[in-house]
Amino acid sequence: MPRYAVALGVEAALENFVLPERLGFGAVHAPVMFAAHWSQGEWTRGELRPYGPIDILPGARALQYAELVFEGLKAYRVAGSGPNLFRPRENWLRLHRSAQRLAMPPVPEALFLEGIDAVAGACERIIPRESGRALYLRPFLFGTEAGYLLRNSSTFSFMVIANPVEIYASGPIRVAIERDDVRAVVERRMALDELLAQTDSGECSEVFACGTAAIVSPIGILADREPRQYVPRRVDAVAAHLREALLAIQERRAPDPFGWTRDVAIPATGFHHGS
Repeated sequence: MPRYAVALGVEAALENFVLPERLGFGAVHAPVMFAAHWSQGEWTRGELRPYGPIDILPGARALQYAELVFEGLKAYRVAGSGPNLFRPRENWLRLHRSAQRLAMPPVPEALFLEGIDAVAGACERIIPRESGRALYLRPFLFGTEAGYLLRNSSTFSFMVIANPVEIYASGPIRVAIERDDVRAVVERRMALDELLAQTDSGECSEVFACGTAAIVSPIGILADREPRQYVPRRVDAVAAHLREALLAIQERRAPDPFGWTRDVAIPATGFHHGS
């Protein structure tokens, strides 16, 4: 029996859901979601509920002061076994660091994984089976207290929603270089001008990006100020090899010598309603 509650309507939402042929990325919403709430220093019991609108005050700090952090990971079911995740603890650690940076209450690892397992396990039937497709999971934490005082909320919500998805992007991407603002939870010095010069001369023959959604994406153009564009001599040569090798591990079509994948925990007894 799951530790979380299951709201009325979950089973009907899952039974009535039909996976469309075209998925896009984020366009199709899984029929269920997970929610838990924090107040007075502790988390409530989580709940799996049908996907739908949520109650939030217009003055909530998540809306007024962007008091929100999020993560993204995928559940795969390609190789014929049950659904699996790829390094979910790393996503929890990153969400934990994000919460710390905004002085938000951390989501316990057990609650994070419970929410991921609850949604992915409930959606086991609708996880795409084709290589390159997956169930994208979006856990996020946000402040729900209304008010304009410059302090953190006293109440928060942690939620997990999901989307059956296709490949995030196909073909080479164009990357604009941002020299002033950074989004990365880790920063280190990088000789950007040296990279651009080596790309221009051909010494750096290929450039690519990586991420949860994109996996490994070739970069066709680097756009800098002036404006100036830098075009690598090769596109998607090494990147294609790395992408296929990584995807094969994620989808369990190849051995996982690093122990990166993890089975989705699915309740053996099905859903139990409760509050």
